[in-house]
Amino acid sequence: MTDPIENVAATRLPGTVPADESVEPSQKSGQRLHECWTKRAIDLARAGMHAGLGRPFGAVVVKDGELVAEASNEVYKQNDPTAHAEMVAVRRAVTALGRRNLSDCDIYVNGMPCPMCYSAIYWTGMRRIYSASTAEQLAEITGIDDAELYADLARPPQARMKPPIEQVPGVLQDAIACYEEWGHRGHTRGS
Repeated sequence: MTDPIENVAATRLPGTVPADESVEPSQKSGQRLHECWTKRAIDLARAGMHAGLGRPFGAVVVKDGELVAEASNEVYKQNDPTAHAEMVAVRRAVTALGRRNLSDCDIYVNGMPCPMCYSAIYWTGMRRIYSASTAEQLAEITGIDDAELYADLARPPQARMKPPIEQVPGVLQDAIACYEEWGHRGHTRGS
C-alpha cells in the first residue's frame, strides 16, 4: 500500500499545485514561490488528514529553493502528541542535512505553529516561517486555539496554570554540576 504522504500527488484535489508541475518550485521567485511551497504544505495537511494520520497540518522545509523535508501531522499515526507537522518536518530536515542548525532554511505551513513547534523552529534558527493562515483564522475555523497556551507561557514559571512547576531544591547542586560539566566540554548555547 502506498503511503499517501510519500505520494501527495496521488491524493491531490483539484485546484491545488502539484509537486511535479512543469515549473519546479525552485525555478519560481518571490510571492509565487511562497505560494507554491505553502500549497504543498496544504496538500500534505489534506493528505494526512484523509489518511487518518493526524489533524490537518502540513509543513515543508526549504533551503535555497529546494525541498529539504516535508511532513503532515502524524499525531494519530505515531500516537505521539509531539508529532505535529512542523516537528516531524524539522526532525526530517536535521537528519537530511546532518546538522541541527537550519539558519539557511525556511519553513512553509498551512497554519500558524503552536508554541511547541515555534520553539523547535526557533531553536533550529530557521530564517522565516511562511503561513497560509493566522492564528486567529485557524482558531475561528477549527476551534484549535493556542492563545491560552501562549498567554500561560508569558507568565513567570511559578505562575503558570498547567502543569504547575515546582522546583526540587534538594538536587539543585547536582543539576548545576551537570550543566557545568556540559559547559566545560566546550558546549555553548545552540551547540
